[in-house]
Amino acid sequence: MRRFWILCCLGLAACASPLEQCVSQAQRDHDGLLAAIAIAEANIARGYGVDREVVPYQRPVLCTGVGLGTGRVGVGLTGCSETRFRTVETPVPLDIEAEQRKLASMRARLPVARARRDAAISACYAQFPA
Repeated sequence: MRRFWILCCLGLAACASPLEQCVSQAQRDHDGLLAAIAIAEANIARGYGVDREVVPYQRPVLCTGVGLGTGRVGVGLTGCSETRFRTVETPVPLDIEAEQRKLASMRARLPVARARRDAAISACYAQFPA
């Protein structure tokens, strides 16, 4: 099932025009820096960091079909289960001063990242006129 969704996402990405793909690539670093700044600001506001981990768990499901132990076609509760995933968040101690220094550093890099993004987007429009 996961492969199906990956193929769907790849198919949608393939539908993007070359200009859209170029602009998306040009924005990737800038957007990543903005996301990191938002995380650092949230950590400082909370006073602690958050470690997120995706963990699997089993969920019992209703099994249908042939071979439920009786040889009949039908519905029954047997040992069927499916794997699902959930995100577990754990508080992590944080050095506030170090996080503030990191945030200041990222904010200082932001104008340079914006200039690079803008230059790359301009190059995209020059390469792929609309």
